[in-house]
Amino acid sequence: MKDFINIINSYQNITVADKPYAIATVIGIEGNSFRRSGLRMLITTDGKWIYEDVIGVLEDSVFAKIQSAFFANKSIIINIDTAKEGAEIGVALGYRGVIQLFINPKMDTHIQQLKTCLDEVDSQILITIVESFEGANTAAGDMLIYKNDIQFFEKYGHIPFVEQLTDIAHQIWKRGRLDTPIIEQKSGQIKLFCEIITPQPTLVLFGSQYDIPPFVTIAKTIGWKVVLVAKPEKLRKSIASLADEVFGLEDMYQIKTNPYTAFILLSHLFDRDKNYLVQALKTNVPYIGILGPRRRFERMLTHLAAEGFNLNKEDKARLHAPMGLDLGATTQEEIAISTIAEVRAFFNNKQGGFLKNTEGDIHKR
Repeated sequence: MKDFINIINSYQNITVADKPYAIATVIGIEGNSFRRSGLRMLITTDGKWIYEDVIGVLEDSVFAKIQSAFFANKSIIINIDTAKEGAEIGVALGYRGVIQLFINPKMDTHIQQLKTCLDEVDSQILITIVESFEGANTAAGDMLIYKNDIQFFEKYGHIPFVEQLTDIAHQIWKRGRLDTPIIEQKSGQIKLFCEIITPQPTLVLFGSQYDIPPFVTIAKTIGWKVVLVAKPEKLRKSIASLADEVFGLEDMYQIKTNPYTAFILLSHLFDRDKNYLVQALKTNVPYIGILGPRRRFERMLTHLAAEGFNLNKEDKARLHAPMGLDLGATTQEEIAISTIAEVRAFFNNKQGGFLKNTEGDIHKR
């Protein structure tokens, strides 16, 4: 999701005269690589690559392969052997491996589809046609969004192989990872690049104390949406300006949530956090973190029970108190790192242990 935000911002921030001609997407990697498939960067007609605020120059041999897409205004796939053609092709894509890039000159369509994905509150599958043949009703560069069978058939029912696309989408959901399947037709092959796009994670911070800034800064750095719930007059202007939205507690019902939303209670005031907790439990947010030691949380539950507010099993499963991974965090910055790391692990259904103790690949391939 961060890559989507980066490339949209990069595209919007460059001048009309410097508009790039294509988006380059990593759709396959063989060998060693620092990044996985799905990375996108902008490619300009004069052989530059743009990623976030960094601009670099493509190797001559790499740019020569891309030029055919420029001249024909046609999407193509190219292979780059980093051992032979140099590893400096942008953002440390890899070393001693073969990287497959999809070069798509359909800039406006591509950017618009990425924006559409960012606006969704549910997970979806982004299907990009990376190879096709004449008369296939689809062309390389076309992008389809799968949400569910009904939506997909209504929008793409005119495509002759829509049922095969639907079956592929089901398989992608089941495996839980991206893929590059091929659909065989009598007239040729259609190659796809399929990505599961989850909603943009949203961190909702309750409070206005000194430990709010690290949470805001770290969350925004990794591409998350940040919402603050506090009295606006008590927030630092510099922090409030970084947040996407600011609400008073009485207006928190207006906060748009999704399955990747986390509420973090940081007021430091027992009664206020207790009130925040009651309001948070009325939502369907899957993760609710509360700052402070376990005994403070247990006392809060005792008070709530005395007031007739008892938590069910499902509510207790959503609560994280103490919150955060066990990093030995002591400073406000370390606590923010610990908490955001736990939220990320929770959303990914991970335990947050040492990678060296895991088996197999770090990322699903």
